[in-house]
Amino acid sequence: MLKYHVGTNGYLFLSNDSNDVWRQVSGRWIAPLVDFVDRWTERHTARYLLCRNHGIDYFHLIVPNKETCLIGLANYEYGGTKVEKYSGPILNILSETFAGKRTIYFNPSQISEPENFYKTDSHWNHAGAIKYLSAAFNFFGYSRYASILQGLIEGWVPYSIQGDLGLHAGLGPEDSLKASTPSNATCHFQTKVANEGYVRHYTNPAAQIRKKILVMHDSTIHRLYDVISEMYNEVIFIHCPDFDLSFVREFGAEQVYFFQKERFTVRLSSNEASYIDFIHDREMFKGVKPAFADYIRPLLRLQ
Repeated sequence: MLKYHVGTNGYLFLSNDSNDVWRQVSGRWIAPLVDFVDRWTERHTARYLLCRNHGIDYFHLIVPNKETCLIGLANYEYGGTKVEKYSGPILNILSETFAGKRTIYFNPSQISEPENFYKTDSHWNHAGAIKYLSAAFNFFGYSRYASILQGLIEGWVPYSIQGDLGLHAGLGPEDSLKASTPSNATCHFQTKVANEGYVRHYTNPAAQIRKKILVMHDSTIHRLYDVISEMYNEVIFIHCPDFDLSFVREFGAEQVYFFQKERFTVRLSSNEASYIDFIHDREMFKGVKPAFADYIRPLLRLQ
C-alpha cells in the first residue's frame, strides 16, 4: 500500500503510516484504554511537577501534523468519507483541566498555510518551525526569547531536501529556503544513530540566553538545531519520547523542552527513562559503536 497521498498542488501527505494519522485527524481514533486521557494528563502533570520542584522550567510543544494544518489541501478519504473537519485526540486531552496545562502549546492555526510545510516531506519546513517556536515562546510568557529568535535570522538561503514522502513517491529533492543565522555555537558531540537515540551537545559563549537547556524531541526538531543552539549557551538535544529526571538534574538543566509530533501524542510517554541506558541500547541495536556513555559520564562527573 502507498505510504503517501497526493493532495492539491503537489502536496504529499502521510497515508497507511504506523500511527494511522488520518484515523486520528478524522476523529475515529479509539483510545486503547478507557482511562487513557487520565493517564496522559497524570504523566504530564507528574513531569511538570518533578521539574518545578527542582526549580526547572518544563515546556511541552506539540507540533501539529501536516495533515491537521493542511487538511483542505489533502482531499483525503478515510473509510470512504472525505475528511473535511479536524477532530484529533489531542483536543480531548487539552479540553481537560490539569496542573501544568499552561506549559503545553498546541496551535495548528499558527502554521496552517502551505508555505510552512515542504510539499514532499511529512514535516514542517524551516519557516514553519521558526514561526511556531516563536509563537510558543510568546504563549509561555517569554516574549524576549521570541525577539531573540527573530533577531538571529540574518536572511534566507537556498536549501534542498529529499522529502521522506517524495522518496516513497520516487521524486527527487525539493528546493526550499532555510534561515541563515550566526554560527557561534560549537557542536561537541553527536551520535551516529538516526532518529531514536540521536544526541547533539552544543555550547555557545556568545548566546544571549545564559541558560543550560535539555531538549527532548522527535524528528520535528531537525529544522531548529541551528537557531536553538544559537539562543542558549548550552544545550543537549536527545531524540527520546520519555523523561529522565536524574539526567536533567545531573546535567544541571534550567529549562526542559519536549517537542512532540501531534500524531505521537497517542503514546503514553514514560517518566522512568534512563537516557544513558536508552541511547546505549539504541546504539547497539542500530549497529553503531557505543559512544554517548563514554562522552557524557565524565562531563556529568558520573562513575
